[in-house]
Amino acid sequence: MTRLETPHELFSLLKETATALDFTNYGVVFLPDEQDRLIRSAFVATNVSADLVAEYDRHRLLENSPVMAALRKDRKPVEYDVEHLPLQRPEEQTEFIRELFVKHKVPRGVFLPCYDNVGRKGAIAFMGERPLPTSGETAMLHLLCHYAFGHLHLLLAANRKTKDLTPREIECVELAALGKTNLECGLILGVSETTIAGYFASISRKLNATNKTHIVAIAYERGLIAPKGTEAKARLKGHLPEGNLT
Repeated sequence: MTRLETPHELFSLLKETATALDFTNYGVVFLPDEQDRLIRSAFVATNVSADLVAEYDRHRLLENSPVMAALRKDRKPVEYDVEHLPLQRPEEQTEFIRELFVKHKVPRGVFLPCYDNVGRKGAIAFMGERPLPTSGETAMLHLLCHYAFGHLHLLLAANRKTKDLTPREIECVELAALGKTNLECGLILGVSETTIAGYFASISRKLNATNKTHIVAIAYERGLIAPKGTEAKARLKGHLPEGNLT
């Protein structure tokens, strides 16, 4: 693992691991926020079909994902089997998900929760048509993924071309750290929700971030914003109606 020099080499290793264990696909994700709606923005890398991801997002299936809910609650591996296990979803979604995952040959899989070197939580998944992994295979994969996810942080940091954020972009990140939506950010800063979305798209590119949670974590890590948004609260309180920062 330590001899790997680029994220691409690490992703190739994960793909080889999947193939060696008769899985057809792998995926690396940062854990999406509960309010996130699109799974594609959480993926760092995957060879899962783009059509599957597009259909998953088009039907807003992330909102009720029992796998993501379980990953948020615990550090244990989370298995799924759309053919034999209860999906714990609304009835109208169940048959669609079964057909979608079987069609793309990923009816079963396991998500291994991981943390990177600065505490961001994510998971590495192995999916396919083979039976669910044995307890021994799961333990081995979890150990591998623990090291892989931590090393990925180092590789991404080494390959990242850092660009300075503008003062307005810093304000957006501070507000995101306080849990504000794009609409709320726009009202606070006196611009449109579309303009705020543009700021966050720019911030994501500059920080190589996958979603708002990732943006805030990187900003804390680099000292771009104060922990828990204390400075943002102090600076913005005078510009907001009472209670807007709670």
